Amino acid sequence: MIPVVEEPFAEFSSDNLLLVFLRNPVQGKVKTRIAAETSEAQALEIYEHLYAHTIRVVKQCKVNVRWCFSDFVPENMMHEDTQIQQGNTLGERMLQAFSSALKEYKRAVVIGSDCPYLIAEDIDVAFKSLNTHDVVFGPAIDGGYYLMGMTSIQEELFKEIDWGTDKVLRQSLDACQMLNLNFRLLKTYPDIDHYSDWIRYITTQHKTVNPSPRAY
Repeated sequence: MIPVVEEPFAEFSSDNLLLVFLRNPVQGKVKTRIAAETSEAQALEIYEHLYAHTIRVVKQCKVNVRWCFSDFVPENMMHEDTQIQQGNTLGERMLQAFSSALKEYKRAVVIGSDCPYLIAEDIDVAFKSLNTHDVVFGPAIDGGYYLMGMTSIQEELFKEIDWGTDKVLRQSLDACQMLNLNFRLLKTYPDIDHYSDWIRYITTQHKTVNPSPRAY
């Protein structure tokens, strides 16, 4: 069950855009580290849970949304604002998405689909933070981040970053300091990168491993 948000959300603003980065849930193409530890079928089942959770959380938010898929736009999402991610690295893909978004909107936030602890309130707080900060990050325990937002495009935040390592957030914050950008850090959450992360999640959150395709 999604945690209840007790604080009132900010009013809808046409100046805000949420970018949701999603991998298409295709066996063999998602959660490859978990697949190596278990199986491709198990990795897909876990990713389907994360995918569905992300969509449920986003649909609770009062914000414009752009769904950014890895390979193709699912048929049931054709009526939404969608795009295919462009670029060879995560940095290139995020830079392209932010560059496009910030031509149309004053504030943009990107999230992925690896963090089942994310709730709608976190996204709301991120947009509120951008009223007084240049950049906002949602730190992940592994040294990366599950959320990033900004008010103007800063290419340096997507270059010279060791993506997929525990250096990502530190290097990003160093770049902010070099550029004299003021930033805010949100709550720190775990990502689901390994099977042990998943077991810890379903144990501590009392979840059942029963994702349904009908959830998305």
